[in-house]
Amino acid sequence: MLSMKGMSLFDMLETRVGLENHHNAMARQLGGHMLELDQGLPTLLEAAKETLRGVAWFGF
Repeated sequence: MLSMKGMSLFDMLETRVGLENHHNAMARQLGGHMLELDQGLPTLLEAAKETLRGVAWFGF
């Protein structure tokens, strides 16, 4: 836990802004990864459909 004891108001605000910037950067990075997953999802679904068609054709 971050202790703000003995810090000036300016230091506290600077720390808060730094933490918010770090949080926002992490959120943007996660959003980018989620976008990559979303873009790859149709390909994965099509591959799964083909696999199921193949299994159904062989009668398993």
